[in-house]
Amino acid sequence: MAKSKKSLLTIKENGDIIIKEVRLSYLYCFDPQQNVDDKGNVTRKFKCTAIMPNETHADEIAKLQELLLQRQKEVFKKRLPAGQLCLRDGDQSGKDEYADAWILVASEKEDNPPATLDRDGRTKVKKSDDKLYSGAIGNVMVRLWNQDNSYGKRINANFLGVQFLEHGEKFSSVERPAADEMFDDEGGGVAGDGFDD
Repeated sequence: MAKSKKSLLTIKENGDIIIKEVRLSYLYCFDPQQNVDDKGNVTRKFKCTAIMPNETHADEIAKLQELLLQRQKEVFKKRLPAGQLCLRDGDQSGKDEYADAWILVASEKEDNPPATLDRDGRTKVKKSDDKLYSGAIGNVMVRLWNQDNSYGKRINANFLGVQFLEHGEKFSSVERPAADEMFDDEGGGVAGDGFDD
């Protein structure tokens, strides 16, 4: 992503936040991810982690840090541990893809799917379009909310929508050989299966 002089962060009057030109990670915008919490409760949520490189998003990261700091002072009257904030230092994550970046983690309940839009901001993107995936570049809209319940005190972000901007290198947890190379040496018969009869 080329360094841009325009602001990559918009905070709307209603508090919704648009973070622009981020790399998408752990993107579940079409099908919610199933999770089981430490009490055994099963939930399904739409999720997105927005990667903001320090090189291109330094001003936006600073603005988001200030916004979260103000919210901690006003709502909780103290600074919360880093792991209880939706905005996190990627260098502390242990993940290579988050190095030299900050990440914003957002989620949404399964009954409220995020908007999935194309570059024009109007056309809905479908899963079969193969435009919104972990590794793609896009804009993300989130809404901060305060959590103060039996699960703890946190500042979370609702995942409201994602907009495709450009293709990127897909993140993948599984490397597979090309389909036509998978069984080259296996042959089709049982003879010579390597077992002594």
